[in-house]
Amino acid sequence: MAISEIQLTQAEGGETFFRFEFDPGELVVADRGYANRPGLAHVMAAGAEFIVRLNSSAVPLQQPGGGEFRLLETVRTLPEAQAQAFDLEIQPDPRKGLAALPVRLVAVRKSEEAAEEARKKALREAAHKGHKLKPETLELAGYVLVLTSTAAADFSPEEILEIYRFRWQIEIVFKRLKSLLQLDEIPAKEPELAQTILFSKLLAALLLEELTQSYL
Repeated sequence: MAISEIQLTQAEGGETFFRFEFDPGELVVADRGYANRPGLAHVMAAGAEFIVRLNSSAVPLQQPGGGEFRLLETVRTLPEAQAQAFDLEIQPDPRKGLAALPVRLVAVRKSEEAAEEARKKALREAAHKGHKLKPETLELAGYVLVLTSTAAADFSPEEILEIYRFRWQIEIVFKRLKSLLQLDEIPAKEPELAQTILFSKLLAALLLEELTQSYL
C-alpha cells in the first residue's frame, strides 16, 4: 500500500471519482462516500470496474429491466455470515443523462454482536452531526452491502468482500500519518499560512512513504 496521488481541495470539494482518470480494466475500491450515480458511471465509462460500499440513498437500485427492488426485504432473508450476490441495475437518471447501469449487490448479514456495535456507531455519528437516523438506515447497519460492476465469472461474492476489506489498509495509512505527523492538526487559521503548513506535512508524508517503501 502506497500513496500515489494527493489533491488539496477546498472544504466544499468532497469525495468524488471525477477527481481521477481511470484506465480500462482498472479495479477501483472505495468507501460509501464515493457511491453515487454520476461517479460510478464515470468509472464505467472509462472501461474500469468498481467495488464500493453501498450508499442506498445516493444509489437507488432496481431489478434488471426496471422492476422494483426492495432492499430491506431482500437482505432480511440472508443467513448469518453467508455472502450472496444479486444481479441488479442502478436506476437511470434522465435529468443527468445517466442510463441504467448493470451491477451486482454483494450482501452479508453481520453477527448480532457486530450488528449491535454497528448500530451504536451509526447512532453516535448521527448524534454528532445532529441528524436523526431512519429506522431503515439503522436496520441496514446490521449488514455489509457492497456494490460492484465486476462480472460474476471474475469474482465470487466472497472474493468481492475480501477485496473490499483490503480498503482498510487506506485507513491505516491515515491513522499512521495522523499519529506521526499530526496531519489533522493545523496550528493556523490564516488561509495561506494554513495551506503552507498543510503542504509541508503532505510533503513529509510523501517522503515518509517513499522511505518506508524503499525498506520493504
